[in-house]
Amino acid sequence: MRAMPPLLLPEPISGIDEAYIYGSWAARYANQAGPPPRDIDVLAVGSADELHDAARAAERILGREVNIGRISSATWTDDSLNPSGFSR
Repeated sequence: MRAMPPLLLPEPISGIDEAYIYGSWAARYANQAGPPPRDIDVLAVGSADELHDAARAAERILGREVNIGRISSATWTDDSLNPSGFSR
């Protein structure tokens, strides 16, 4: 089992129920072959409006671009509302 990375932000972000890393970073973490990721893609589930500052803070710590996608909790849990292609 791999160790979890350290927390990047000093406290949870109000309105975010869940967050997931996907894309090339997640693929490399899952031992899929490919080039080193240049950025980190994060899906935030919840109702937080402004995640820009949190993404920039994470970028400063990680030294990589952090891209945040958002989806509401209602859309995430109701397949008929979830046209994004993300699956639970």
